[in-house]
Amino acid sequence: MGRGSTTSPEPEPEPELLSYAALKSRGNACFKARQYDKAASEYSAALRCADTDAERAVALNNRALARLEMGECEGAVEDASAVIVLEPANVRHPAVCSPKLPLELPLLTEYPAGPPRCRSKR
Repeated sequence: MGRGSTTSPEPEPEPELLSYAALKSRGNACFKARQYDKAASEYSAALRCADTDAERAVALNNRALARLEMGECEGAVEDASAVIVLEPANVRHPAVCSPKLPLELPLLTEYPAGPPRCRSKR
């Protein structure tokens, strides 16, 4: 640096603005890499960007599956329940499709007072 030159700090970069599709894609990549905590975070961000109930349902279903992989049964059940509210005909409910939840756990529509507690991942 020459005499009398001043350096100014670099400006802070703008936070990256991503679309629902980009966030969902990033979540899918994390899920495939078995980085389930990062996948759940990306799906949560996608959920905040979702414009339609169909997009919300996909983000919730994906986050439910990531949560199952992390052993967060209650969070997975909450997400799946929200999907059922958005799309009652949706059959990807984790209690139906995942061996990680106890077999005796029925669909949440049978629990008007809320879901039962899940067993922890062992």
